[in-house]
Amino acid sequence: MQRKLLVVDEVEAVIAIVAEAKSRGYCAIGTTDPMEVPRRVRDQRPDVVLIELRLGKHDGRDVLARLKSDPETDASAVIVLSTLDDPHTIELCRNYGASDFVLRPFALEDLFRRIELVLRGKGR
Repeated sequence: MQRKLLVVDEVEAVIAIVAEAKSRGYCAIGTTDPMEVPRRVRDQRPDVVLIELRLGKHDGRDVLARLKSDPETDASAVIVLSTLDDPHTIELCRNYGASDFVLRPFALEDLFRRIELVLRGKGR
């Protein structure tokens, strides 16, 4: 069964991550609009959502909290991507239900290793 990823980030990152995911056999889609994430998760049921914390005027933590508080979307694993490496932010994301927190910059190889760990139920 092909695993599905939803990438929520700025255009350049969406393009790079989606292209790499497809080359690795994932079904991957991307969006730059955090407001459409809950609908996309309900409609497309991704196994993992990758979400940047800084999404223009939106905060990825708010999107994460909405996903995890909705019974229709709370089963998707969420990996947060961010340059914010302060312990408070990381703990807050984990409390909201993030499966993992990946600091930027990252190598795509490391990101996909972390995705696989989350898919196997071994997220940090």
